[in-house]
Amino acid sequence: MSLKLQPSRAIPCRRKAATILVVDDDDLVRRFTQTVLKRAGYQVLPAEDGREALQISKQFREGIHLVLCDVVMPGDLAGPRLVEDLMLMRPDLGVVFISGFHESPVLRRALLRPRTGFLAKPFGGQQLLQKVESALGRFDAVG
Repeated sequence: MSLKLQPSRAIPCRRKAATILVVDDDDLVRRFTQTVLKRAGYQVLPAEDGREALQISKQFREGIHLVLCDVVMPGDLAGPRLVEDLMLMRPDLGVVFISGFHESPVLRRALLRPRTGFLAKPFGGQQLLQKVESALGRFDAVG
Protein backbone atom coordinates (compact mmCIF):
# COMPACT_ATOMS: atom_id res chain seq x y z
CA MET A 1 0.00 0.00 0.00
CA SER A 2 1.36 3.39 -0.89
CA LEU A 3 0.08 6.87 -0.34
CA LYS A 4 0.69 9.34 -3.12
CA LEU A 5 1.14 12.94 -2.20
CA GLN A 6 -1.14 15.09 -4.27
CA PRO A 7 -0.17 18.67 -4.96
CA SER A 8 -2.35 20.92 -2.86
CA ARG A 9 -2.96 24.60 -2.55
CA ALA A 10 -0.70 26.19 0.03
CA ILE A 11 -2.43 27.28 3.19
CA PRO A 12 -0.82 30.35 4.73
CA CYS A 13 0.75 29.54 8.06
CA ARG A 14 0.02 31.89 10.94
CA ARG A 15 3.07 30.57 12.75
CA LYS A 16 5.90 30.26 10.28
CA ALA A 17 8.17 28.75 12.92
CA ALA A 18 5.67 26.24 14.34
CA THR A 19 7.14 22.95 15.51
CA ILE A 20 4.91 19.88 15.43
CA LEU A 21 5.54 16.60 17.22
CA VAL A 22 4.03 13.76 15.14
CA VAL A 23 3.43 10.54 17.07
CA ASP A 24 2.09 7.49 15.25
CA ASP A 25 3.17 3.86 15.35
CA ASP A 26 2.15 3.39 11.70
CA ASP A 27 5.26 4.21 9.68
CA LEU A 28 3.27 5.03 6.54
CA VAL A 29 1.01 7.52 8.35
CA ARG A 30 3.94 9.08 10.20
CA ARG A 31 6.03 9.53 7.03
CA PHE A 32 3.08 10.90 5.03
CA THR A 33 2.23 13.38 7.78
CA GLN A 34 5.84 14.44 8.15
CA THR A 35 6.24 14.99 4.39
CA VAL A 36 3.07 17.07 4.06
CA LEU A 37 3.92 19.24 7.06
CA LYS A 38 7.54 19.80 6.02
CA ARG A 39 6.45 20.79 2.51
CA ALA A 40 4.15 23.36 4.13
CA GLY A 41 7.07 24.85 6.06
CA TYR A 42 6.56 23.37 9.51
CA GLN A 43 9.36 21.91 11.60
CA VAL A 44 8.45 18.28 12.30
CA LEU A 45 9.63 16.00 15.09
CA PRO A 46 8.54 12.42 14.25
CA ALA A 47 8.15 9.71 16.90
CA GLU A 48 6.94 6.14 16.48
CA ASP A 49 5.66 5.68 20.02
CA GLY A 50 4.99 7.42 23.31
CA ARG A 51 8.40 6.70 24.83
CA GLU A 52 10.22 8.20 21.84
CA ALA A 53 7.90 11.24 21.89
CA LEU A 54 8.67 11.88 25.58
CA GLN A 55 12.40 11.57 24.92
CA ILE A 56 12.19 14.02 22.02
CA SER A 57 10.19 16.48 24.12
CA LYS A 58 12.76 16.30 26.92
CA GLN A 59 15.72 16.80 24.58
CA PHE A 60 14.21 19.45 22.29
CA ARG A 61 15.05 22.77 23.93
CA GLU A 62 12.86 24.97 21.74
CA GLY A 63 9.09 25.27 21.80
CA ILE A 64 6.81 22.57 20.51
CA HIS A 65 3.55 24.17 19.45
CA LEU A 66 1.41 21.18 18.56
CA VAL A 67 1.37 17.42 18.92
CA LEU A 68 -0.42 15.25 16.36
CA CYS A 69 -0.92 12.04 18.27
CA ASP A 70 -2.48 8.70 17.40
CA VAL A 71 -4.96 7.62 20.07
CA VAL A 72 -4.28 3.87 19.95
CA MET A 73 -0.62 2.83 20.06
CA PRO A 74 1.15 -0.19 21.50
CA GLY A 75 2.79 -0.03 24.89
CA ASP A 76 1.86 1.74 28.07
CA LEU A 77 1.91 5.24 26.57
CA ALA A 78 -1.03 5.38 24.18
CA GLY A 79 -2.20 8.78 22.97
CA PRO A 80 -4.21 10.18 25.89
CA ARG A 81 -1.67 9.06 28.51
CA LEU A 82 1.21 10.41 26.43
CA VAL A 83 -0.52 13.76 26.06
CA GLU A 84 -1.00 14.00 29.84
CA ASP A 85 2.74 13.45 30.34
CA LEU A 86 3.67 15.91 27.58
CA MET A 87 1.37 18.57 29.07
CA LEU A 88 3.22 18.31 32.39
CA MET A 89 6.41 19.32 30.57
CA ARG A 90 4.79 21.71 28.09
CA PRO A 91 1.51 23.11 29.46
CA ASP A 92 0.95 25.36 26.41
CA LEU A 93 1.09 22.45 23.97
CA GLY A 94 -1.79 22.19 21.50
CA VAL A 95 -3.10 18.69 20.75
CA VAL A 96 -4.73 17.09 17.74
CA PHE A 97 -5.56 13.42 18.19
CA ILE A 98 -5.66 11.28 15.06
CA SER A 99 -7.51 7.99 14.94
CA GLY A 100 -9.47 5.62 12.78
CA PHE A 101 -11.63 4.71 15.78
CA HIS A 102 -14.07 7.62 15.76
CA GLU A 103 -16.46 6.28 18.40
CA SER A 104 -13.89 5.21 20.98
CA PRO A 105 -14.75 6.06 24.62
CA VAL A 106 -11.03 6.72 25.15
CA LEU A 107 -11.11 9.30 22.36
CA ARG A 108 -14.27 10.95 23.69
CA ARG A 109 -12.67 11.37 27.13
CA ALA A 110 -9.43 12.67 25.59
CA LEU A 111 -11.31 15.31 23.59
CA LEU A 112 -12.80 16.79 26.76
CA ARG A 113 -9.51 18.45 27.69
CA PRO A 114 -9.00 22.04 26.56
CA ARG A 115 -6.82 22.84 23.54
CA THR A 116 -7.59 19.48 21.93
CA GLY A 117 -8.78 18.71 18.40
CA PHE A 118 -9.40 15.60 16.31
CA LEU A 119 -8.54 14.43 12.78
CA ALA A 120 -10.11 11.20 11.52
CA LYS A 121 -8.03 8.61 9.68
CA PRO A 122 -7.68 8.21 6.81
CA PHE A 123 -6.92 11.82 5.94
CA GLY A 124 -5.39 13.58 2.97
CA GLY A 125 -2.74 16.26 2.85
CA GLN A 126 -5.20 19.12 2.48
CA GLN A 127 -7.29 17.93 5.43
CA LEU A 128 -4.15 17.64 7.53
CA LEU A 129 -2.96 21.14 6.70
CA GLN A 130 -6.37 22.65 7.35
CA LYS A 131 -6.62 20.93 10.75
CA VAL A 132 -3.11 22.00 11.74
CA GLU A 133 -3.66 25.61 10.68
CA SER A 134 -7.00 25.71 12.46
CA ALA A 135 -5.51 24.19 15.60
CA LEU A 136 -2.56 26.55 15.69
CA GLY A 137 -4.84 29.56 15.19
CA ARG A 138 -7.34 28.40 17.80
CA PHE A 139 -4.64 27.61 20.33
CA ASP A 140 -2.98 30.97 19.70
CA ALA A 141 -6.25 32.73 20.49
CA VAL A 142 -6.62 30.75 23.74
CA GLY A 143 -3.02 31.07 24.89
